[in-house]
Amino acid sequence: MRNLKQLTDDRLSALSWDVEKGMRAIRASRCSEPLRIRRPMIAAVALVMALAAATALAVGLQVSRKVEVKRIAREAVMAQYGLDNKSVGMFSEQAEEESGVWTVTYSAWKPDEAGTYTVTFQKDGTAQVSWSLEGSADAWGQQEIAAYIAQKDAAVHEMQLAEAAGAAPVIEAAPTPEPVSGALLTREKAIKVADEALRAQFGFQTAGLGEFDAVAKFDRTSSKWTVVYSAFGWHWHDGDLSQKAGEYHVELSDVNGQVLSARWTLEGVETGSFTRSTFGQAKAYDAQCMEWVAEIRAQFVQAYAAVEMSKWPVSVEEKARLDSLMIAAGFDAEKFNHVTPDKGDIGFEAALELAAQTLEREYGVSRAIFDASSFGYADLTQEKTHRQWYFWVQNHDIQMGWQMTIDAQTGEILDLSQESFAAGNG
Repeated sequence: MRNLKQLTDDRLSALSWDVEKGMRAIRASRCSEPLRIRRPMIAAVALVMALAAATALAVGLQVSRKVEVKRIAREAVMAQYGLDNKSVGMFSEQAEEESGVWTVTYSAWKPDEAGTYTVTFQKDGTAQVSWSLEGSADAWGQQEIAAYIAQKDAAVHEMQLAEAAGAAPVIEAAPTPEPVSGALLTREKAIKVADEALRAQFGFQTAGLGEFDAVAKFDRTSSKWTVVYSAFGWHWHDGDLSQKAGEYHVELSDVNGQVLSARWTLEGVETGSFTRSTFGQAKAYDAQCMEWVAEIRAQFVQAYAAVEMSKWPVSVEEKARLDSLMIAAGFDAEKFNHVTPDKGDIGFEAALELAAQTLEREYGVSRAIFDASSFGYADLTQEKTHRQWYFWVQNHDIQMGWQMTIDAQTGEILDLSQESFAAGNG
């Protein structure tokens, strides 16, 4: 399922900010004053580190060391370089620990303009904060980033208003097949002939064949059609399914519609004697395997379609059921690891409450904003060492999102991040 943020990103990908115009306006507002960057304040950051644990306990939330470090790093960058919370959300945040030394990096969506911020924490709690573009007169600071966000957010809201004011969608009639210049056959006819060739040569049935998208191209020089079947539209999180399906290529004559060749890109790969309960282990899916794929995928499609317009994703129980179908077909249980709450687990409502409290404390997200948000994911999974809740919260009014993982047994906030949607809108 493509969530609303992904769809919005696609539709806004062609938008671009008028960088020169924006920079000229911002420089004018500065009255030609040079960009002033405050130098690192190591002692002050060390003090914040010393107080971090007490702050976490005071509000009754358990947070991991990683979450603590990221919060302090974020606040240090904001304090030293004058960024606000939403501007920091434009950067991809990564925190790594090695031999007791933590390094937190903030990588820009536009690296040449906004650069990278780095915060390094030594074992004694002192920290060094730096910016890759420090001293550059053309670097984007708070004002430039805020202007960029404002333009992107305005474009999103304008699109939303236009859609809300628009008429109800009209069901369009199926297009009439158009002739291809210089060809006797239409694309539709060429695909129909190719379909029959795959049925005859490879044993395809309707459901399995329906998992492929067919594209027909005509070569006027040779008077031949080539029809290519690919399955890249699958949205399973296994990641290998389209590769295991391969592609089918059918060549046919435009003169008489005769099939000249039909081949599979995975011919020669061992398909073995797999059954409905073992085909997930196959390296290549033949026509019979594709029938079983179609049966399972139909249930996935139905589950995701049912929540397409809802603020909630597919339920925990339904995801666990769908993953059980994959495991029963021989797929790896470590990859299809959705589960339902077990004895000792924090339930869904309790996990949501933890998420709401954490976002309010860490990012100042009000409960009203949280309750009005939608969820890209709300998953409970069995990891190698623990069970965890994962939430991706999205608010399209303020164009912000937050991702969080919570230990399902202890309630500890394992990791947390935020994102400004403007970073992904082109």
